[in-house]
Amino acid sequence: MARPVKRAYDTRRRQAQARETQGHIAEAARELFIERGWVATSIRDVADRAGVSVQTIYNAFEGGKAAIFGRVMDIAVAGDDEPLALAERREYQAMLETEDPVELLRIGVGLTVALFRRMEPLMPTIRAAVAADSTLAEAWRANYGQDRYKGMAASIARLAELGALAPEMDAGRATDILWALVSVESYEALVIARGWAPDEFAAWALTTLRVTILGPEYMAPG
Repeated sequence: MARPVKRAYDTRRRQAQARETQGHIAEAARELFIERGWVATSIRDVADRAGVSVQTIYNAFEGGKAAIFGRVMDIAVAGDDEPLALAERREYQAMLETEDPVELLRIGVGLTVALFRRMEPLMPTIRAAVAADSTLAEAWRANYGQDRYKGMAASIARLAELGALAPEMDAGRATDILWALVSVESYEALVIARGWAPDEFAAWALTTLRVTILGPEYMAPG
């Protein structure tokens, strides 16, 4: 008698379902982190808000609250829950492919300001989390500090390749200026503390970068 043929297990469907569950939990956690902060938000709170069991939370996130926070931050950085690295996204690639140095800076500033707008409601939670958890603090330094600097270095390298940097400006100094100027600290100082609109911040950053790091032929507004 022939044995019944076993159906191949659809791992992709299971992975998609797991990612959907993680995304749902992460969104519930994000709401609670903004409403209550890091310390006051528990796994039970997240489970209740998401409408799932505590065990479902731990099944979805082995690292518990810190792992959920990591997913919340990943979504805030990327803008969605798609499993695609920022450097692989079309907008980022378009920035590095353009032949226009000013357009490169415009795209880069726009992408970064959009990121800051997504992160801004979470900043009190981020500061509390990194203060309370050394692993999260290290991840924040690596992701926000080191990775952001590397991304900006790639932008400056492209400007250098296009011959667009000011004659006295080397790539290392230009990257430092870009990293310091277009930072969440500058964004909070001008947008949150001083009431600038995000678009005003972006326009100021672009104009300042053109005057500071680009050659004289790129300095005029336009």
